[in-house]
Amino acid sequence: MISPSGYPAQIGQILDHKNEQVRFARPGENVQVTLIHITEEGMINKGDVISCREKVTPTTQIFEAEMDVMELL
Repeated sequence: MISPSGYPAQIGQILDHKNEQVRFARPGENVQVTLIHITEEGMINKGDVISCREKVTPTTQIFEAEMDVMELL
């Protein structure tokens, strides 16, 4: 599933940094993913997340943060 839009998608193939097809990727690896069932431009946006349909990644509109300014220019 593509979050937060909710569009269903399926991974067709995963390509590693050498453009070779691999069966899986580990966290931190740079890969290219081909998605099946994504038919229109705009269905995926920058910052979207691919997640499992059964365990959708939670999203929020508002968050609270505490920041410390370490150095001023």
